[in-house]
Amino acid sequence: MEVLPKLEQFSARQAPFIIAKALTATAKQVQAGLTDDVKRSFKNPTPWTVNSIYITPATKQNLTAQIGIKNQIVAGLAPIQPLNAEVYGGARRDKRAEVALRRAGILPANMFIVPGKGVALDGNGNISGALMRQIIAQVSAIGPSASRATRKKTSAAGITGTYFAVTPDSPHGNLKPGIYARYGFAAGASVRPILMFVRAPHYHERFKFFDVGQKVVNEVMEKNLVEAYELAFSTTR
Repeated sequence: MEVLPKLEQFSARQAPFIIAKALTATAKQVQAGLTDDVKRSFKNPTPWTVNSIYITPATKQNLTAQIGIKNQIVAGLAPIQPLNAEVYGGARRDKRAEVALRRAGILPANMFIVPGKGVALDGNGNISGALMRQIIAQVSAIGPSASRATRKKTSAAGITGTYFAVTPDSPHGNLKPGIYARYGFAAGASVRPILMFVRAPHYHERFKFFDVGQKVVNEVMEKNLVEAYELAFSTTR
């Protein structure tokens, strides 16, 4: 960069300020570029996903600006956990609901959950947290493919028994492994699929975290360094 030799005219205290300011400005633009790519790469991403990119500004003492995916856990999951599979490909980590269902002996270790056709989804294509907690509480108390006698006992204990689980080891008629809701009517009853158990999904690289970040750096870094230099030069005259 042509501006780098010019930094020699500044003192040891001023030059790091210029570099830190340029690095931080660049990091903010990378953050914006990655956030835009999240919106393009995913269908109806939640605000939790859209706002998952963070930066750590550079300082005069540490001439490094960091850009990454947040790893703070919210509602049992950190953004970096599902997004890692989208960045590198491969299998994703368990969701909180999957961990709970595994502990209850309902979801096999090699299977994951996806929404069934009988469940309502929000605008982001997800099941609400309140409904998921209700489902897990019921099926965990009743157990997989519980008998009619067991359902009667749990109902007497205050559990409605609306939801029930079907596992590969305990089939229930022609129902595939998953969690279902039973609806009663005067003339009979119907069953709707709520969560289906599927084999481990394999993700391809969809979120081009490193490619997008490098592209933005290449486009703006030199410009930001020149602007930081000119600002420092104008204030020292």
